[in-house]
Parts: sequence; C-alpha cells; structure tokens
Amino acid sequence: MKTSEADCEDHPKEKPKRTPAQEAAALANLEKAKAAKEAKVEESEQPYSTPEEDGAPGQLQVMRHVFLNPRRFDRTPAQKQVRKFQEKRPHLFNSQLNQMEREHRAAVESRVDQGAEIARLKAEVERLRPVASGGPDVGTQRCLELCEKLLGGG
Repeated sequence: MKTSEADCEDHPKEKPKRTPAQEAAALANLEKAKAAKEAKVEESEQPYSTPEEDGAPGQLQVMRHVFLNPRRFDRTPAQKQVRKFQEKRPHLFNSQLNQMEREHRAAVESRVDQGAEIARLKAEVERLRPVASGGPDVGTQRCLELCEKLLGGG
C-alpha cells in the first residue's frame, strides 16, 4: 500500500526546532538531573563506619567494617583477609564478632567502674587529711602522697 504525501504531513521527519530559551531550559534541567544523580551516587558510595571514639581495638574495627559494608569498600589487606574469612566461615565470623563486641563492652564498662572507684578513693584521701593547723605527721603525709601518686592525682 502506498502512502500519499498528505498522510506524511501529520508525521514530520524532523524534530521541531527549539527556541534558544527552550534549549537553555532543557540544558539547565539536564545539568540539574546530572548533579542530582552524582550526589546520589556519591552518597551511596560512602562506606558505613562506626565511630572510632569508642576505643575499639583494630581487629574489632576491621570486623565491624566487613560486617557493615559491601566488598567494594574493602581497602586494607586486613579488611580483605577478614572478608575472605567471613565468606568462607560466616557462622564463625559472626560468633567471633559477637564475642569481641561483648568483651569490648565489658572493658568499657570496667573503665567506667574504675573511674568511679578512683573518684571514690580520692574523696576518701581528702576525708582522711587532717584539718588540724599543725598538719599531719610525717608518716601520714607520706601515705597520703603515695595514695595521690597511685590514683593519678600527683
């Protein structure tokens, strides 16, 4: 079946020309879309990490990194080695990670308890200091100085 030229007039072969204002608007929209896409990619390309302020040992930090992030974020040889371990023995990896987290948590709580104990002992030393105008005798003074030194106050 042949088509006439009248049928082709409804479907032009060329795209209609844009005005300069339309071109500028299209270019601006394209730039915005590109920037939004790059921002989204950059945001998703950041590895998740735990804060290092919690004083976790290096091995625990590496295990946390491997547990929380995909392989593409592994940078150090330790991270790559632990990743292999996680892939070969996932149950053992998880149990070791849990054990290290428990031990770390207990160590942090112990440090807090030690700090409270040191504060209590310092207060006790201050309580034992004689208030008399003559001051403590030589033996008591020496014991107090030793206590302060051991408690980190002197």
